[in-house]
Amino acid sequence: MNVEELCRETGVSRASFYRHWQQRQPSQEETELRHRMQELALAHRRYGYRRITAPLRREGRLVNHKRVLRLLREDNLLAARKKRFVTTTNSRHHWRPWPNLARWLRPDGPNQLWVADITYLRWRSGTGVKLRNSLIFR
Repeated sequence: MNVEELCRETGVSRASFYRHWQQRQPSQEETELRHRMQELALAHRRYGYRRITAPLRREGRLVNHKRVLRLLREDNLLAARKKRFVTTTNSRHHWRPWPNLARWLRPDGPNQLWVADITYLRWRSGTGVKLRNSLIFR
């Protein structure tokens, strides 16, 4: 089938087909920009979109951080964030360890043994509460 027959079958005019086809075709400038962004992103894996935007602008390219972010996201080249290590356990405390009261208990039905161990709660403010608790209900 040629383009005219395809357009007739789908109910699309030839002019809109060609207009859409031209818009979807990447320009030479965008192709060169993507190539340069890929080089920078692969050379500096920890660089985010702002740090990649700066050398592109120094080279004289007309880009802003939003365009660079969008293109990096489309190419899956965003910098991997390094997660901050959060200490959740403080083993150097003066409290004695709570004994395991359920060690030898063998429940033979539902709701005979409940155990809870809450070691860390994260709040929106970022601070945490460190608790250690064991509860047994019979």
